[in-house]
Amino acid sequence: MEILQSQIIMEIQNLLLTKNIAVIGCGGQGGYTLEYLARLGVKSIVFWDGDCFDESNINRQIGCLETNLWQNKAKVMFERLSLINSTIELKYKDWYFGEKDTDLNDSSLSGAYSENYEYDPTNRIITW
Repeated sequence: MEILQSQIIMEIQNLLLTKNIAVIGCGGQGGYTLEYLARLGVKSIVFWDGDCFDESNINRQIGCLETNLWQNKAKVMFERLSLINSTIELKYKDWYFGEKDTDLNDSSLSGAYSENYEYDPTNRIITW
């Protein structure tokens, strides 16, 4: 039984290492999602947020610290994720999704349209 569990875990980990993930928003839910993905280990993550951390974020957003108040959330999360897992390809956009991106054909999402992708609008996550 233990060998089977180890094999399943390795298969899941190998699958995660092939996944490209896009996350829209780096605050409450987005910040925790990004950190979880970095710790799990995926191929690449691209993420957007045009907002900055402020005092009201300290008690509920994982990326917010007193030392990074008024800094862009996406930039802060990029720096944080780089320290957690340096093997992941990370790209961030310091604007709101759609503000400068015309659609999902953005170069950061290359492959999302040419391959099968899944989009969950509830969680604002795209995987391919």
